[in-house]
Amino acid sequence: MGTAMGVVIDWLELGGACKRIRKERGWSADLLAAKAGCHRTTVYRLERCEPVSMASLQLVFVALGIELRVDARMSVLSDVAPN
Repeated sequence: MGTAMGVVIDWLELGGACKRIRKERGWSADLLAAKAGCHRTTVYRLERCEPVSMASLQLVFVALGIELRVDARMSVLSDVAPN
């Protein structure tokens, strides 16, 4: 039975990873956007670590052939009283 292998990437590293993979494949931002079904400004925003929707993020990484899994963890602030 195989195990899933992956690389943990910090949120701020996603843009750099996207750009690196795109360039390694010789793709323009326009081509990646066309494959992802989004606008090229979305690709540029992602590569600059600017806000994009989770749906757009998923579309771009699927187009790159990269599985994207998000592990969102909430931290509890010490000055917030429980209900």
